[in-house]
Amino acid sequence: MPIDTPPVPPVAVATAAAGWLDVGDGHRIYHEEAGTRGGIAVVLLHGGPGSGSTSRQREFIDAARYRI
Repeated sequence: MPIDTPPVPPVAVATAAAGWLDVGDGHRIYHEEAGTRGGIAVVLLHGGPGSGSTSRQREFIDAARYRI
């Protein structure tokens, strides 16, 4: 019996800025910024190496109030 999955809604919070941060010894960290530029700053970290992250994770934070 197949499992029905609901459709995925479009992501409402778009990326405002993105880039690479040089942290030394040839290592870099990728970052994105979204939400309200003057809002309260929130840092969203994914689970660790290999787990990755998606733009859907931004939906858990109120983008009208926070700078994500």
